[in-house]
Amino acid sequence: MWISRSSSNTSATSSADWFKAWIKLSQKMPIHPEEPSQTPDVEPTAAADPREPLAPRPRGNVRRHSRPAARIRKPITFASLRDTLQVWFIPASAAFVLVVATLILMRMPADTPPPSAKNAPIPIPPSAETSTRAPASPTAPSPAPPPAPVPTSAIQRGSVVATDFPTLDLPVQTKKSDLNELTQSIRERHQLPPRESIRLEEILNHFSYRLNGVAAIARGVAKSWQPETSDDNLSIPLATLSSEMIACPWKPSATLLFINLRGNGQIDCQARIVFHANPEMVTHYRLLGYSSPLGQATGPLPALLRTNSSTLLTIEIEASKSSGDLGSLEWLIDDNPAPTISLTRRADAEPSNDACFAALVCGYAQWLAGEQTEVIDVEMISAFAREVTSANQPPERAEFIDLIEPSLHL
Repeated sequence: MWISRSSSNTSATSSADWFKAWIKLSQKMPIHPEEPSQTPDVEPTAAADPREPLAPRPRGNVRRHSRPAARIRKPITFASLRDTLQVWFIPASAAFVLVVATLILMRMPADTPPPSAKNAPIPIPPSAETSTRAPASPTAPSPAPPPAPVPTSAIQRGSVVATDFPTLDLPVQTKKSDLNELTQSIRERHQLPPRESIRLEEILNHFSYRLNGVAAIARGVAKSWQPETSDDNLSIPLATLSSEMIACPWKPSATLLFINLRGNGQIDCQARIVFHANPEMVTHYRLLGYSSPLGQATGPLPALLRTNSSTLLTIEIEASKSSGDLGSLEWLIDDNPAPTISLTRRADAEPSNDACFAALVCGYAQWLAGEQTEVIDVEMISAFAREVTSANQPPERAEFIDLIEPSLHL
């Protein structure tokens, strides 16, 4: 019995010590970590008997402090709510703008794609034969009409390959130079005229010529009563086309083709002349004069052939043989075909005086303009001028020949 009672007393003493420790801890700790206890502090009293039961207040403190930490929550304030909204406001606004922009782009019409360098039309340079134009959009203004085909007559400044351009439209009229400016520059100012002022075709047509070659006459019905006929249905000559070919003085392997078109003495008419080169014989050709640069449009060729007018044209032809078929001349008067002239070169043909003088004028005008300087020089012009000089030259031609020699030394 003694041992048993002693053991019971020891257990009761340990339990009392444990409860005293909890009582002291509950009195020191606040009810809420952020708020002070609303109950007034109570002065500690004398230690209670551990065997007595706990009062309601200490028991409540022990229960509150024994709750899990997860149950303790901070109160929600306006400042904390504002900070939370500021953190999420910018991302939410960006997402909203992105969604709205995506919806707008999805609702845009897809039949008008934005222009880009990949979809832009590629510019194609105009050609003398064809012209390619990019299609215009339905909303674009109507495009300008395509340019008129560029005639190949007045744009062939340099040598032309016959296989590339086998045909050449020729002008039927040109201006005539009075040679006053050329004469004053050489005889009075003792200097050569500016190269850009030289017009070979105008100097050439200052003189009149009568070629010694093949000729053809275009006839038409008289539109009114003619003095030499009493029948209005009789045909009358409207124009005459003549030609002559000689060896080129500055290029012996080439041939000079002279073409002379004359209108009759009664009425004006519309004329067109086309040179057809034979690609099997002709390698290159060059229309002398008419100095527009190659590829530059000069507008439609004049087609009016006036009464008693005369135009001389010169074509330098380089052929693979010294004789043979070089091509033909086809021409129309008032849209009616005229007899075709075949261009057959004969090596043994004697040149006429008019053709030789025309060749001298062409060579001298090219020398003044600084053209073909590799074959046309002072010695060649001087020698050819002495060869053409003769006692039976008309006075106007003799004055021109006398002008050449002093100009060669300026």
